[in-house]
Amino acid sequence: MKRTFCKLVTILIMIGTLVGCQKTPKNVIVVEKNLDQILAEADLTSDDKTQASHLDVPDILSAEVESLKGKLRVHVNAPITVPQIDKFSIMRVNIGDFSQEQAQRLFNTLCADSVPVATDAPQTKSMYQETVQKLIDQRESGNLGKYDSLAELDEAIDSALQKLETLPEKSVRVDPDFSFYDRGDGDKEILIRAIYNESEMSELSIYNAAPGIGSSRVEYYRDLSQYAELTSILNSPQSAFLNTKNPNFTEPTMSFKDAKELAEYTISQLGLDDFICSGNRMSAIDVSFENTNEKHYKGIYEFMFTRAFSGVAITYSNDDGNIGGYSEGYSQPWMYEKIRIIIDDEGILSFKWNSPYELGGIIVENSSLLSFNDIQAIFEKMIVIKDNRYDTDESDDVCNMYITDARLGYARVTEKDVGATGLIIPVWDFFGYYVYGDEVWGSDGYESMLTINAVDGSIIDRKLGY
Repeated sequence: MKRTFCKLVTILIMIGTLVGCQKTPKNVIVVEKNLDQILAEADLTSDDKTQASHLDVPDILSAEVESLKGKLRVHVNAPITVPQIDKFSIMRVNIGDFSQEQAQRLFNTLCADSVPVATDAPQTKSMYQETVQKLIDQRESGNLGKYDSLAELDEAIDSALQKLETLPEKSVRVDPDFSFYDRGDGDKEILIRAIYNESEMSELSIYNAAPGIGSSRVEYYRDLSQYAELTSILNSPQSAFLNTKNPNFTEPTMSFKDAKELAEYTISQLGLDDFICSGNRMSAIDVSFENTNEKHYKGIYEFMFTRAFSGVAITYSNDDGNIGGYSEGYSQPWMYEKIRIIIDDEGILSFKWNSPYELGGIIVENSSLLSFNDIQAIFEKMIVIKDNRYDTDESDDVCNMYITDARLGYARVTEKDVGATGLIIPVWDFFGYYVYGDEVWGSDGYESMLTINAVDGSIIDRKLGY
């Protein structure tokens, strides 16, 4: 029997043995994987292997799976998405960084309607007027927020009015410097500030991490006064999505169609023709008075872009691929490359581009893939093992997981101790959400509950990137 089939049978026997034990294992049992092994498997031709053009995949995946102790129940009713292509290739990628030319193009695109100023430029009168008005509105509403009394709030208003008188009427233009400055330890950055519509201080940061560290990034905020709220959305997209269910949530007036066209136009203006919109969601930004218990949220759109190869995009998920690392003695974290654009009724509110890839060419032109029957067998075994803390939890609560989408696409993988180079490989992602007591997680549709290497059947931990 051929090598690949033998290995797959061995994996399933090992998993089956574990499922029959007294205790659900804490750690996932997977194929020991490295990049050379993946490439070897991709080149294999055997009875249990196929190519993309011959995949026999049903339209819907349906199943009911339960863990050993019955405290994790997985309900599967998932449409299956398979790209209509003849082949999946495997590509080499390395850690990249940003150039001065890219920095200038980013500024010209994102700050086209803004006036560049010195990085220590003060606010103008019209910019600070919004702060004053918020305090006045707060007093009229009777909501004290962080203040202990009306007298203290009145004092804050008087102080703000005095500061307003000292600020300049207009901003002073200072041409941006597109030279990277040294931040120490090999890190470099271009930092540009600009004033939008004489009312908002914007910031564009192009940051290159030290060589070999995959955390270079671009961050743009149209209104720095909303920095905390925007970073909360970028770091905790699930929470921001759930806030759209708040009764004090107001939907954006810009249509979804217009917002998407703006996001795609921005990508085009940046010359990123090999990026595809691979996800979108409604989100919510907190516009409440400071330190108030009554929250109010304004609707915004988020569009996610990932790099595409032969028209097939890297599958987007909420994981960044940079968890773990230092404390476990592994290689430095390497974030997944992705672009996220947040749009409100005025236009682009925030833009973030993580860890650009340096393309290293095609390694395997037409990769062999496991059949979907084999993938389904691995899924049904591993979905109740990976990250299953419920069978060992003292609580009597049962976790119900719902798999709502199964998708074949691309993902970047690297090795545990090799962080500077990786492969773009075909993977199966099973997206969904779970309900555990009062906790609901994953309902935005971008939480991958299980990722399976489509070449060799090994389990990929998206949080770690391998």
